[in-house]
Amino acid sequence: MRRLNILFVSQSLHYGGAETVIDSLYRNLDQRIFAARACCLKSLGNVGQSLRDDGFAVDCVEGGGRGVAKYLTALSLAKIIRKNHIDIIHSHCTHSFIDGAICRIIDRSLRHIHTFHYGNYPNYSKRYMVIEKMISGVPDQLISVGKSQMNVLKKIYGIPDARIRTVWNGIIEAKQPVPCRGELEHRIRGTSGETIVIGSIGNLIEQKGYTDLLDVARIVLQKGYDVKFVIAGGGPLESELKAKCEAMGLNGKVEFLGYLERASEVALPAYDIFFMPSLWEAMPVALLEAMAAGKAIVATRVGDIPEMMDHEVTGFLVDRGDTMTMVQSIERFVRDAELRRECGRRARIRQGEHFTVSRMVSAYEDLYLSMEKTERAMFDSRPCDVGQ
Repeated sequence: MRRLNILFVSQSLHYGGAETVIDSLYRNLDQRIFAARACCLKSLGNVGQSLRDDGFAVDCVEGGGRGVAKYLTALSLAKIIRKNHIDIIHSHCTHSFIDGAICRIIDRSLRHIHTFHYGNYPNYSKRYMVIEKMISGVPDQLISVGKSQMNVLKKIYGIPDARIRTVWNGIIEAKQPVPCRGELEHRIRGTSGETIVIGSIGNLIEQKGYTDLLDVARIVLQKGYDVKFVIAGGGPLESELKAKCEAMGLNGKVEFLGYLERASEVALPAYDIFFMPSLWEAMPVALLEAMAAGKAIVATRVGDIPEMMDHEVTGFLVDRGDTMTMVQSIERFVRDAELRRECGRRARIRQGEHFTVSRMVSAYEDLYLSMEKTERAMFDSRPCDVGQ
């Protein structure tokens, strides 16, 4: 039997959790069985460019910017599907969900899977939610990345149990950490080797709760602890957060690193405590990376984070917006190095047992193959496959 042609589709492949999942899937699918490529509907992004640089096929429609063309990306996507004899399209955002559904309607032999990555349903664009509900019956299978997310989606969109399942995100199995060096190390740790670094990784957007992080930082620093707060990431709130940081007198004690490629590799190793004060999440990849790195973790009870972590075993869970409990949890870690090491050790074990790329890829491969068995005659009729 020939290989199955899989097309991963997203609006863009800039750095983020969904993009990391696409990257991991693309790089780790069994190439004896599957031939994959990716398509960006608006812009290529850093992750897309990295895939191209490594020899992976990534199409870029570059729609969404000018006139009527921004509404015609589905037609461009359909051409890519026909040209490359795609068997299964796997969409990962609302834009690609819509275009994928249109292509599925046009070509009934095409199989369609959609993975929901957004973690704050039903607080989403009303227009997009109306559209998503209308087309939720089109794909052959819907995927949530978390159980709590799945339960909300079933309720608001009326999705039957048989049409949606959960596939947890996974990351590459933990490697030996590489300590950061040079200017980056100085920016993170400063001149004191004894300073405890409390760090976050994520885009500077409302979702990540960085306003709460600054409030927590002020209280912890006022208590006299030798700590430094570090944020790796860029985004639309950068100027606002930096201005608040300065107004609070935190310059020098809160460091904004900006966007860092592979932040989990170049910055995370220098963190002593990983702090995620998010207001909402689905299943955050950055948290998995912190678990894999064996970090002491303080995170909010949102999305599937309570499924990922055991409170007071692999780290501390706090309610979103509860800055005083955040402060108390950070204080416990700051005062107790052994507690940091033990929680980090347990977090790393849990990640390695439940949230690996190999487990995630295997689950998706089984799903792709189940569609092949259902539609064997359709697949056998398609003449060729596509690869890297």
